[in-house]
Amino acid sequence: MDESGEEHSMADDTPNLLCKVDEGIKLDREIVKVVVGPNQQTFIVHESVIRSRSSFFNAAMDKNWKEAQERSIALPEDDVNTFHTYVQWLYTGKIPCQTDRRPLGYLALARLYGFGEKIIDKTLKDTVLDAVVACTFQANEQGHCTFPMKDTVKTIYKSTSVGSPARPLMVGMYLAHGNEQMVSEKSHLNHKAFLQDLSRALLKERVLPDNAKRKFSQLMSGTPCSYHQHGEDEPCNSQYPHRKVVVLKLKPTTQAE
Repeated sequence: MDESGEEHSMADDTPNLLCKVDEGIKLDREIVKVVVGPNQQTFIVHESVIRSRSSFFNAAMDKNWKEAQERSIALPEDDVNTFHTYVQWLYTGKIPCQTDRRPLGYLALARLYGFGEKIIDKTLKDTVLDAVVACTFQANEQGHCTFPMKDTVKTIYKSTSVGSPARPLMVGMYLAHGNEQMVSEKSHLNHKAFLQDLSRALLKERVLPDNAKRKFSQLMSGTPCSYHQHGEDEPCNSQYPHRKVVVLKLKPTTQAE
């Protein structure tokens, strides 16, 4: 009861400090050794914690598998820093921040998302995507907002398959915030599938500015003067007359692309 005489619960005042007993982390006496990376760094984790969200770890600790009998899981191809971040998130529910209170860098988040794909942890993946978006609202030391670049995009695409929500997120960020400098002129530095997804999205969502409308109107009229090599002050000697635009309505096809 407060000074006004109204009753209220303590949980209303401290929502981030309290939780129900059955909502807390369930810790048991059983622990699991996880050996990560080529240098075999060992992590000790509660079995109940590591099995709580990951279908991969839950299956690995099934009594019929060797890992469950030896109480040890080997991840020789995974990154130690990524797994360390995952363990921190498992126990705290939060992704560690950098010193300036920005979440992990985009590339580290992309690797964490890829790890979530491998171990089949949907909650982790959703949290990572939230953190990626949060990064775009945090200014760096120069006072500028940053966005995922080609290395982050390539990491996301290499660690996911078609249908992953992380892919349209990358495309959406390029549509909303990107410019031509975010796509390298060197083709091998870009991910092919990402460029395909981005191109299709641009064609679907494009709104032409006035200068582009004037340029493309020549294509629609049948005289592509803007693409000729003569100067702007030189007359166009095109031998093709302007044509009336004819719009053809094509029936949709079910044939695969």
